[in-house]
Amino acid sequence: MIITIIGPDGSGKSTIAQVVMERLQAQGLAVRHYPFRFGVLPKLSALRFWRGGWKKGTCFESEESYPIYDLSENPPLRTLIYMIWYGLDYLLGGLVLRLRNTFGANHHVAVFARYFHDYYYQSNNRRLPNSIKKAIEMFVPKPSFIFFLYRDPQDIHDGKPELPVCEIEKQQRVIREMLSSYPQFHEIDARSGVEETARKILLLLGFRARHNIKDSRGISRD
Repeated sequence: MIITIIGPDGSGKSTIAQVVMERLQAQGLAVRHYPFRFGVLPKLSALRFWRGGWKKGTCFESEESYPIYDLSENPPLRTLIYMIWYGLDYLLGGLVLRLRNTFGANHHVAVFARYFHDYYYQSNNRRLPNSIKKAIEMFVPKPSFIFFLYRDPQDIHDGKPELPVCEIEKQQRVIREMLSSYPQFHEIDARSGVEETARKILLLLGFRARHNIKDSRGISRD
């Protein structure tokens, strides 16, 4: 089973993913928290033939002491190369996960604080048409659950000013436009704190988690 938690930077994805992982482990599941991908392949930036890193919204302090954000966009070809490379990583990692669940004694669950869907809403990848992203997504393992953490954009910015408020609002809008039609999509109100947010996610996971514990040696493998 693959569980993904998405949202703009500063939404609390990693913190919530860690809490959810710990709660599921307490239920007897073998769970691992992944920050973005499975890690079967090396980082593209670590390969000698590849120069130029991953661009991401970055906050700098100007002389006037107000933030300046680097929201520059990657050329479409660069985004395409990243998506193909890491799409292959998801494909291979998903295969390994399925083999573990087929032949292993315990049911393995992968909890992602980011996932392939980031390519749809992050500012640095917008120049590549969504039709191409959708085509690559067809080869990526489908999560059993996609949890979108919603918090007030101003609160996100105040807690972790990595993105301007307008960019946070735009990313939240794109997430809803691109992913809300997915049957496994759930928007979670994350304004009530870490524990309450994790509790809401665990309630939605509850039946599936118990079901997979019972069937950990055979049927209903995600």
